Amino acid sequence: YPTREALAADVVRILREAAAEQARRAAEVGVGAERRVQILRMRFQEGLSNAEVAAALGVDPEFAQHQFAKARRDFLPALHHVVAART
Repeated sequence: YPTREALAADVVRILREAAAEQARRAAEVGVGAERRVQILRMRFQEGLSNAEVAAALGVDPEFAQHQFAKARRDFLPALHHVVAART
């Protein structure tokens, strides 16, 4: 059996691949989808709060929260794609 560390490393790789897939798909869709990818990065990689993201982007916090929720939904098909490719 793999160690916990090996499993954790594999999960991180899968999430990174899914993030890259989401970014690739967003580039095909357009600016709105790319901004949602940016919001995910700001929240998860930079650790910014919703209020900080909204301020950085110059948008209303409610709009930023809505876009964050939409970005999380956008992430799922990319994650499914990556996982399916591994099986």
